[in-house]
Amino acid sequence: MTSISQRKAREGHFDRAGIFGEPAWDILLTVYVGQTRNEKTTIDHLCTQGSTAQISLRWLNILQQQGFLSFFDDEEHGGCRLVQLSNWAYDRMTHYLTEDRRV
Repeated sequence: MTSISQRKAREGHFDRAGIFGEPAWDILLTVYVGQTRNEKTTIDHLCTQGSTAQISLRWLNILQQQGFLSFFDDEEHGGCRLVQLSNWAYDRMTHYLTEDRRV
């Protein structure tokens, strides 16, 4: 079971009040999985996952300022804003998730 599916399963059992939310981690996992699959991840997509759009946008900006993420326009698809992990963040996520077979 992947980290994302484990999280969703936990939320389904316990999280009626939203107390297990970790927006920054959810964003990092979603972008990481997308990159490993060579899929594009949009800001709009991330804003509809789990948290409210306002919370997601706040964390997206914090993660960008801290050097975890970069944003760019996808000219091929109408200029929507795409999100990608920095090389450093991608390497750290890979190391963390493969350590002790967490994925």
